[in-house]
This record gives sequence, structure tokens and C-alpha cells, in this order.
Amino acid sequence: MLDPNHNAHGNYYLVQGDYTGSWNYIPKEMGILAWYYQKRALSLPFFSKLGFRTLAGAYYDADTLDNPRGWLEELQKTPNAQGIVYTTWQNKYALLEEFAKLVSGKQ
Repeated sequence: MLDPNHNAHGNYYLVQGDYTGSWNYIPKEMGILAWYYQKRALSLPFFSKLGFRTLAGAYYDADTLDNPRGWLEELQKTPNAQGIVYTTWQNKYALLEEFAKLVSGKQ
């Protein structure tokens, strides 16, 4: 809700008010987890340049490792990037072991 590339703007779905500038009111010690894959190249550097630690929220209800690979590529370009989070909404863990190998560099 703090990402201007995603939902921190006016007229956001069912929100009364405007989240524009909300990132100016949170402590820099707070880590920011970006999770909008298509906007990762905008969101991660935006928060990094403001001095926040960043993480990727890899949406992982897919059948391949393409999404986490894309996140890892962008994280490598991002100063203060801290890591990646395995995210599932469907309790889908079939590739969890392969994900762990990918993010640990042991694949």
C-alpha cells in the first residue's frame, strides 16, 4: 500500500483518500516487500533510493521458477536488496525445494 507504482496513489480501489507520499511517513528501518511482478523494475529501485531495505515477494502459485528468476535478476541490480519471500495463496509447495536451491545459488 506504500508503492506509488502500484497502489499508493489517488483513486485506488475502494480507498477513501490518497496514499500518495505515504512512504515519507514510515521509518527507514522498515523493510519494503515489493510484490507486483510487472512493476518490480520500478518499485525496488524507488524504495532503495529512498534508503529502505527491499525484498521481493515472489508470487509462487505457478508451475515454473520464471517469476522468482525475474525477481532475483532485479534484486541483483538493487542496492540494499535483502532477499526474496516464497509466497503462495494456494498452499502450492511442489517446487519449494527447487525455489530454495535457486535463491541459495545451489541450482
